[in-house]
Amino acid sequence: MHMEYILEHGVWKPTKPVRTLAPHRNQGLEIVYVARGEVTWNFEGQPVQSKARTFTFTWPWQEHGIAGHTLPSSEVYWVVVALDKRYRKQPARCAFHPALGLTEAESSGIIEILMHTPPGAVPANHLIADIFPALDEELSHPGNLGASRVRFLVCSLLVETTRAFTGRDQSVQEATGAVRVRGFLSSLPDQCDHPWTLDDMAAACGMGRSRFSTYAMDIAGESPVSYLNRLRIRKADDLLITTGQNITDIAFDCGFNSSQYFSRVYHAYRNESPRAYRARHTLQNT
Repeated sequence: MHMEYILEHGVWKPTKPVRTLAPHRNQGLEIVYVARGEVTWNFEGQPVQSKARTFTFTWPWQEHGIAGHTLPSSEVYWVVVALDKRYRKQPARCAFHPALGLTEAESSGIIEILMHTPPGAVPANHLIADIFPALDEELSHPGNLGASRVRFLVCSLLVETTRAFTGRDQSVQEATGAVRVRGFLSSLPDQCDHPWTLDDMAAACGMGRSRFSTYAMDIAGESPVSYLNRLRIRKADDLLITTGQNITDIAFDCGFNSSQYFSRVYHAYRNESPRAYRARHTLQNT
C-alpha cells in the first residue's frame, strides 16, 4: 500500500546471521520500537540503550545507526513518517505531510514537543506496542478501509509518542526475575563451554524453564539455547583465527558435543563452514 505520508516501514525479526546498520539519515520522522532484545543505538555519537518494549525516534537531520554497526538478535519495528518537505538541517518550523490529515495546530503541537526532546528510549505502553505490528500488517497486506486504518494508526502513534516522551520516566524498575536472568546472561560468555541445558540455565536463575525463557527472550531477543549457541560461535570465531587447533578440538572447547553438530550450527549463524571462515580470515591477514 502506497501512502504519501509513510516513507518507510518494516520489521526485523530475530535471525541467526547478524545484521548491520551503518549510520544514516531518514527523510522523515522515524519511530522505532524494540519488541524483543536490546539495542544500543548511536544517535549522532551519543549511545542510547533501548531495552525490550521501549521505543525511540529520530529526525531527518539526525544521523543515527547501531553502536558497532551490528544489530543484535532482536525484534525491531520501524516507521518513517513524512514531513511537509525534505530537511537536511533542523528548521525553525516544519509540519507533517498534509495527506496525513492533521490540523495545523495538531501538527505544530506534536513537532514542537518532539523537536525539543533530547534523544532517549522510553517504555512503550500497550497501545504503542499494538500499533507497530498492526501498522506493518496493514501496510503489507491492506484490508477493507486500509487507508483509513493506516491514517488512524499513524496519528495515534504520533500522539502516543508525544505523550510518552512528555512524561518520560527514566527510573523504571526491572523485575527481580529479569535482574537475575540479566546477570546470568552477562556471565554466560565466560562459561559458554559448559554443557548447559535449558533446565540447567533456568535452575541457575532459581526459576522454571518457561519463566526463564520469557525473560531471556526479552533480554537477548532470542531463545536461551539460540543465544548460548551465538556465544559459542563467537568464541569459535576467535579460536579459528588465533589458534591452529583442529575443528573437532574447537567444537569441544566451545561446548559442542560433536564436530558435525558444531559445523551445522556454525553454518546457520555464519552462512559458511568453520573451515571457510578460517581460510577467508587467514587470507585477509596475509
